[in-house]
Amino acid sequence: MCSEVGAVGPLTSSASSAVLRSAVLAPSIYNTQPWLFRCTTGEVEVHGDFRRALPVTDGENRELALSCGAALFNLRTAIHHRGFLPISTVRPRPGHPSLFAAVRPVPTAAPHRSVSRLAEAIPRRRTARAAVTACAVPDAVIAELRHAAEAEQSWLVVFAERQRAEVAALIARACRAQLADPQFRAERSRWSGRGRTSDGLPASGEFRRPAALTRAGHEVPLLVLIASFDDGPVAWLHAGQALQRVLLTATLAGLDAGFWSAPVEVGSARRELRALSGGAVWPQALLALGRGRAATPSARRDLAEVLIE
Repeated sequence: MCSEVGAVGPLTSSASSAVLRSAVLAPSIYNTQPWLFRCTTGEVEVHGDFRRALPVTDGENRELALSCGAALFNLRTAIHHRGFLPISTVRPRPGHPSLFAAVRPVPTAAPHRSVSRLAEAIPRRRTARAAVTACAVPDAVIAELRHAAEAEQSWLVVFAERQRAEVAALIARACRAQLADPQFRAERSRWSGRGRTSDGLPASGEFRRPAALTRAGHEVPLLVLIASFDDGPVAWLHAGQALQRVLLTATLAGLDAGFWSAPVEVGSARRELRALSGGAVWPQALLALGRGRAATPSARRDLAEVLIE
């Protein structure tokens, strides 16, 4: 590992450190933070940290790639916010499986205000770990969320009110299937509580009960699905960037977001979710949007731990 961040193209050493600190604020499955960065004289490389893979929960490393895609979006946005255009290439060298993307900053005009607003939302975004309750989401905000996904070569499925109970039931079935697997429970336990200080999930409130979505007298919150047009490593990285852009757009709209991962982790449930979405796109991340209790920031690894020579 490397302890210092050098200058990257027109970015000074301090600016390079700052954009990497924004990158690592991305969400990740179980807060595993499965990313590494290598700074060269001209670009920042984003690598997957496969030591942090979850072979039971995420056997194909699909969610690992989504997490790295989200970090890539933060990196791009932070670079652009500083007045440099982030020229990004996904999977630049196919023979290097850990190298997910490379970003080359080049001088440009001042960023559009929309980019700056997204950059300013990066440290404000939180994953709602308690139940998210329903609230009115204006059509204009839903249109912004759709645009955010489409801007990153992905798609946003917004489940109609009549579909939400069916999706909630699917979540419950998928959660039961996972909890019936002792290997899943053991893997989940390794990443929760127990004094972890720089990664993993807190000891309390990390696993919400699916019943919270459908309890009597409460509406099911808005459920949206980040989906892709293909289902492979490149599509996963694009979907991860779309996920983060949607999350930041939701943050700017005053919405809280909670993840319901089980239906995209359990194969049979993912197939059902795909059918509910029309059958033409691949489910990548399922979110509940609404009002949630303020969450404390998740722990993050030091930059020295995520930099490679």
